[in-house]
Amino acid sequence: MAFKDTGKVVKIATIGIIIYLLCFGIAMAFFPVRPFWNDEWRLIYNLKFKNISQLWGTLDLLQQCPRVYLTMLKKINSSFDYSYTSMRLPALITSVASILFVFYLKRKIFPVSPVYGCLFVLILISSQTFTDYLVQVKQYEMEIFLCLLALWQLMTLLEICKEGPPGNKYKYLLLCFSFLAAPFFSYTYPIAVTPVFLIIILNSVISLKNDPLKKNKAQFLLSLYLPLAIVSVSILIFYWIDVKQLMADNRMYLSYRRMLGNEKGENHFIENFWKLFALVGSGLLYEIIFGILGIASFFYGIYNLSRIKKRDYTTEDHFKLYGILLLGLTLCLFLSGKLMGSVARLTAFTVPSISILIVSFFRDLKEIYSFPKLADTLATILFIGLFGNIISTCINTFTYPEYHDRIETYWHISQALKQARLSKIPILFTDGVRGVTDGIHGNRIKEYAPVPGKVSSHTITPEQIAGADTLCAEVILKVNPEYKVWDSIPVYLIPDMKWTDVYMNQLPVEFKSAIATDGINFIKLTR
Repeated sequence: MAFKDTGKVVKIATIGIIIYLLCFGIAMAFFPVRPFWNDEWRLIYNLKFKNISQLWGTLDLLQQCPRVYLTMLKKINSSFDYSYTSMRLPALITSVASILFVFYLKRKIFPVSPVYGCLFVLILISSQTFTDYLVQVKQYEMEIFLCLLALWQLMTLLEICKEGPPGNKYKYLLLCFSFLAAPFFSYTYPIAVTPVFLIIILNSVISLKNDPLKKNKAQFLLSLYLPLAIVSVSILIFYWIDVKQLMADNRMYLSYRRMLGNEKGENHFIENFWKLFALVGSGLLYEIIFGILGIASFFYGIYNLSRIKKRDYTTEDHFKLYGILLLGLTLCLFLSGKLMGSVARLTAFTVPSISILIVSFFRDLKEIYSFPKLADTLATILFIGLFGNIISTCINTFTYPEYHDRIETYWHISQALKQARLSKIPILFTDGVRGVTDGIHGNRIKEYAPVPGKVSSHTITPEQIAGADTLCAEVILKVNPEYKVWDSIPVYLIPDMKWTDVYMNQLPVEFKSAIATDGINFIKLTR
């Protein structure tokens, strides 16, 4: 493919696939077509049933989330009665901001390479975390946005290094404010901003060495180091009021280890190193491709920068240095056990850096080493895979095997809760509200009930609150948007739908009727 003749086509196709993804996200945010799932249930439970001061303490159900971001979600959701859209929309808005931001960065980092610049954009937007969490009630879209912010902060400080004290005071104030606020919204931003310190300190030393009689030296150093001082203080405060709770949460750490089949806590560094790059792609083939290309680009970047004098670095070289330093820091955190590897969402902050290194590798392969066909072929393979991943992700969201049962369960629970609330009667529910449980669909639980059991209430036990790996049905029922905090109804767990008359008679005498549901069906009962 002659890439110089395809710039407009690639740009149009890139914009088209992004519009497709955003339409998909808007549909999921405004229409209840994507049921909530395990991690979302857990975080929504904290949002609905804890006040703001309680959110700054220990969270229930094995959850951690930056408390400022969580407080913002609480205020938004409580203002809209914890509706489906109010829970889906914040992540989507953050995703849109990331898309606009990455296009801006593309023009700055790769100004003369429109095709490869589009590749930089698509690697981020098609990455597993970005597409999976597009509308989810989690913090990962915010973390992706803030790792892009760290790149802009680096770029702005490099401009000061090159041009002297900033002329645009408003831009400088925005820079300082971004350094002040960003740490409080992400657990990974302090990692993402660390290489900025090293690069700016190095560049300021080089700048003064090259021009020892530099005018306004004190103002120059102040304009560079004031933002770094601000972010240092913010990170320290953030650690004191928030991060130390995360670091002390052994429950979550052990849960992740069980999920990864690593209950002994063994440090699988080689596996983590491979997956840091491989999990940028989706599907076995593209995980292998990204694993090989990512690692090759990482080591090539180290080799390439080692041959360039620091004073001769271009803007792109500084971003490559940033990427190498960030990935090196991430690998050190893997080795020390301070960061869990092999989980794409926990290392999503490295995706822009990996993307920069891969794109730069392709450019050098084409322009410096004169392998244009190889570079263009590899880029074409990536473009096809990235476009295909976005399309298939949208399709798979509504076609995976359990989707029909999960969305049907979600809709029917919503209807049952609404009817019970409007009628001011209790709701009886089975474990079927969790969807398929132990291989049994909710509406088939009655087939496994030869004799009636007992009605239970208050089934959210201290063990559940402390963080059981399997959620009880009551949590799932209460996080449904149709369960209103301001107009709650009595809820009772029943073993099955086969003996509903017996269970109805076990309720307190003041209840003459109730709604019973197994997640698939719901009926009204009377004494």
